[in-house]
Formats: sequence, structure tokens, C-alpha cells
Amino acid sequence: MSKGYGIVLGGLILFLGILYYSGHQGNQKSIGLGLEAAFLILSLGIWTGCIFIAIDKGYSWLEGFICGMFGPLGLLILTLSRNRHPPVSPVEENS
Repeated sequence: MSKGYGIVLGGLILFLGILYYSGHQGNQKSIGLGLEAAFLILSLGIWTGCIFIAIDKGYSWLEGFICGMFGPLGLLILTLSRNRHPPVSPVEENS
């Protein structure tokens, strides 16, 4: 798994953890702040992950930044896009 997917997964886990924690606090103010913080962390995780995935696939960071603005849809687009780097055979790596 590349670094970008790890960042997205970490953001998703933090998102779910904050939602769980803020839901058990009981008062309305902590639930609202928890939701805001959770969605901010999820958005930053997807955005940063898209940038790293784009760089790993050979695209510029700006293309990853733009795809990150579309959230999960941009992540899907980057995941399904082709690598710009030519595949390297194991024989070429050892040379």
C-alpha cells in the first residue's frame, strides 16, 4: 500500500473514532464540534492522500490537489487512473 492510501485510511479511522467519541458525550455542543472536527480530518486525509497518490503514479502534485477537491470521487478517479511510470521488471532492478 502506498503512502497516500495509508494517509486516507488513517483519516478515515480518525473520522470514525471522533464520531464515536463525540456521540457518547451527550450534550449537543460537543456533538456539533465533534462532527466539524471529524469531517475536517477526513477531508484533509483525502486531500493529502490524493496528492501523494498522484505523485506515486507520476502525476504532478497539482493534479492530486485538484482531484482531492472532489473528495471520494477524486480518490476513485486517481485510483483507477494509469501509472505514468513504465513498469520495471525485476531483472532491471538488480542491474
